[in-house]
Amino acid sequence: MSLIKVRFRDECKEVREVNELAYCIHGEELRFVLMTSIPRDAVDILTLILSLGIAHSVEDFVDEFIGLRWPSKVIVGRDVIALTNFKTLGRDVEDRVKVLINTSITLSKLRRLRDYGELIASIVSRFTNYVSEALRDVMEGVRSKYVIEYMSKFSMLGEEIRVELTNGSSVEGEVLGLRRDGSLIVLSKEGMKYISPSMVKNIEVLWP
Repeated sequence: MSLIKVRFRDECKEVREVNELAYCIHGEELRFVLMTSIPRDAVDILTLILSLGIAHSVEDFVDEFIGLRWPSKVIVGRDVIALTNFKTLGRDVEDRVKVLINTSITLSKLRRLRDYGELIASIVSRFTNYVSEALRDVMEGVRSKYVIEYMSKFSMLGEEIRVELTNGSSVEGEVLGLRRDGSLIVLSKEGMKYISPSMVKNIEVLWP
C-alpha cells in the first residue's frame, strides 16, 4: 500500500490514484493528497499552484467569482470551498525536498450536475491534468507564470491584515501583491515585508 493511500485509509472506504495524486470522497468533501519531490525553492509556489488547480477545476460549477485567499484558500463569494496544507517530509536528492500536500474541496458548495459522479469525474480530471503540467513546469524552473495567473484571482489586494508567523512574531500592514516565489508583499510601519506561505500560522483581516 502506498504512503498516500495509508494517509487516507482511516478516512475513506475507496482511494484512487492518478499519477502522483490520490483522491477519495469523505462525506461532502473531495480530498486529494499529493506526495512528490520538488526543488526546495518551489515548495511555497506549489501551495499556490494547487489552489489555482482547484479554481480551474470547479469554475464551471459555481455561479459567483472564484477568489484566492493567500496562501491556501479558495473562495466563492464569502464561502471557503477549498483548503490546502502541506508538510515537508525531508531532503531528497540534490537540492530537492519531499513534500506531502493535502487539499479538500467542499462539494456541497458547488452547483450540482444531475449526475453526481460526473461532477466528481470532471473535477478530478481537470485538477490532475493541471497539477501534472504544473509539476513539469516547476521542475523546469517556471514560477512567474503561476504568480501572474494567481494574481488574476487574488482577492486580498489593499486589505489591512495581521499575519501570525510560525516563529511567534507577527506582521501587520497593507497587502500589495505577490513576489515571483509566491511570497506575500506587505507594507508595514517598519517598511516592506515579504512573507512566504510556509511562514504563516494565521491571517486576520483588519480592514475592510
